[in-house]
Amino acid sequence: MSSSPATESLILPDAPPIPDLRFRHWQEADLEDMVRIFNAVADADQFDIKVTLDEIKTWYVPRPDFDPQRDIIVAHVADEMIAFCECGWYDNTDEIRFYSITGRVHPNWRRRGVGTALIRYNQQHARELAQTHPYDMPKKFVSYGADTAIGTQTILAKEGFTPVRYFYDMVCDLAQHQLDVALPTGIEVRPVSADQYRQVWDAFTEAMRDHWNAWEPTEDDYQQWLTDPTFEPNLWCVAWEGDQIVGQVLNFIKPAENEAFQRKRGYTENISVRRPWRKRGIARGLIALSQAKLREHGMTEAVLRVDTENISGALRLYEDCGNKATKQVTHYHKPLEP
Repeated sequence: MSSSPATESLILPDAPPIPDLRFRHWQEADLEDMVRIFNAVADADQFDIKVTLDEIKTWYVPRPDFDPQRDIIVAHVADEMIAFCECGWYDNTDEIRFYSITGRVHPNWRRRGVGTALIRYNQQHARELAQTHPYDMPKKFVSYGADTAIGTQTILAKEGFTPVRYFYDMVCDLAQHQLDVALPTGIEVRPVSADQYRQVWDAFTEAMRDHWNAWEPTEDDYQQWLTDPTFEPNLWCVAWEGDQIVGQVLNFIKPAENEAFQRKRGYTENISVRRPWRKRGIARGLIALSQAKLREHGMTEAVLRVDTENISGALRLYEDCGNKATKQVTHYHKPLEP
């Protein structure tokens, strides 16, 4: 019986001379190994996060801009998966097509050339994909690296990627900071029912169009959002004026992650205010309510990520709300052309 395309070995021109090393395309059975590698890398790079199998399953589903069996390659030594690298694409609102390349190598197999071989292969794969996209728009690579991920930063620099933007992960001690901020008159937070999920999604999408590197979500993105394990409408703080959503913070808690780290952490993410309602203190009020809601659920800290150059001054706002930077994540670009 012949092997399937997913199990057939791939030839990588830059593969290092490691005994029993082979590369192949992704298959669904790889998900558990990907969770293991993802969490091992997070530990090594000092990211205090954990992903679960349920969470990662929602990330690797076929979409028009991403086919896991085509766009992910994995590396094995004998029967052990040691690394994977993925490539997807999206168009931002500045009409630039980005080909995103991210990979992870298990810490036990770093500094042996595996990561370099993977990223070079996927750069060529992205160029071949781009040949099938006859759109007259600039095309670029994009990737990411944290200040603690020295290996990733080294590989990206060696491959010609340039830092273009910086983000902070921020943490707020909920015991030390208890904001007493009211929403403006006429603005109220109300529970969200299932028939309003699309309205929440559309309001967030509209608000985010003003942000750096914004992109237009698809129906597939919406459906993925609905099934994500972090989808917790009972924790959301959504502000309304009449029948209009004006702003939101879509809070969530990751119990398995909290158990792994023996902590009580909640996430205050997807913070947004639609343009007509900005500069009225709505974001600050929603953050205060979100922090209070997390306290009610027993959390002692809240985290978020922010673009340090956000045009609305989000960084200063989050600092004023008690958040402190703990990690820097850099976005890197590179022209697609060889």
